[in-house]
Amino acid sequence: MNKLAFLVVVAAVTLSACAADQTFTITDYLNRTWANEFVSYEVDSSALPENAVLIGPGGKQVPVQITELANGKAEVAFIVAELPAGGELSYTLPAGEPTVMSLVRC
Repeated sequence: MNKLAFLVVVAAVTLSACAADQTFTITDYLNRTWANEFVSYEVDSSALPENAVLIGPGGKQVPVQITELANGKAEVAFIVAELPAGGELSYTLPAGEPTVMSLVRC
């Protein structure tokens, strides 16, 4: 099953604006564990904080790419490390200071 099917068929994804934060909730309905899946959302760029960071499960910062689009929207893209079978994960996009993350070279 390709990544598009993961986004469209497998996950019920909700996006809500709460104060200045965006919240992304991903739910598995196929009783399948998903690992290292690329996900992206289109959001209203005016609703994003200036220095946005992505906070994932356990309150940990997750690497994120935010791309401004021409239509007043922005694309938020990140990797879901693991979504357990029948599970649900939430990610929040508040203002914050990005954590420095090391690159690993092979």
